[in-house]
Amino acid sequence: MERETEKRNSRELANLKKEVSRLRNRLSLLGDLGARIVASLDPPSVLQAVLDAACRLTEARYGAVAVFDDDGRIAEFFTHGITSEERERIGDLPQGLGMLGWLQEVQHPVRLADLTKHPRSVGFPPNHPPMASFLGVPIRLGEETIGNLYLTEKEEDCAFTPEDEDLLVLFAAQAALAIRNSRQFIREQTARLDAEEARRDQARSQRALRQSQQQLRDVIDNTTAVIYIKDTEGRYI
Repeated sequence: MERETEKRNSRELANLKKEVSRLRNRLSLLGDLGARIVASLDPPSVLQAVLDAACRLTEARYGAVAVFDDDGRIAEFFTHGITSEERERIGDLPQGLGMLGWLQEVQHPVRLADLTKHPRSVGFPPNHPPMASFLGVPIRLGEETIGNLYLTEKEEDCAFTPEDEDLLVLFAAQAALAIRNSRQFIREQTARLDAEEARRDQARSQRALRQSQQQLRDVIDNTTAVIYIKDTEGRYI
């Protein structure tokens, strides 16, 4: 009896240590991502880091993050677990049909044991790896959905858990921060460039005005004829 108790206590202790290690890893990655998002002006690298960390912590074999344009079409698409050669063989970016389009419509987390059995599933294109378990979360800025995070194929053929869903919601918030920072940086850069161009235009206009005035003065100083000058309203000045 005592031996069985010791074995049970040993298993519980091992499980507890494993869970503590997982929590530490998650907190460490979330902290690192937060620092990168605040400091980075390169949203693609941050979004890829968010996706890689989400797959690592949920034990997902594959992952993707999509960012939409103003018309709701996929403008940027990053993947995890698929090589560049495999992506080349798969072909064009997804068009937002099937499960990806459905997640964009419902705008709330979706967790499925087998996405191929869902009524909105339209299958995979040629050369696409098979996928079953699915977890998707929208990336939102306020009330606007600006992208989606997708994870598939949890290791050991398991289904994604509510804990995985909660974690991916956190990562979606991190992705939203990265996109917001990027857009703010682009707006500031555009405003700065516009202001610099306006200053250059003003300087060019002032130089042209001075040259014109000098040319007129040269004409006046070197002519023997009588010169009359009118203003824009036709009055002699």
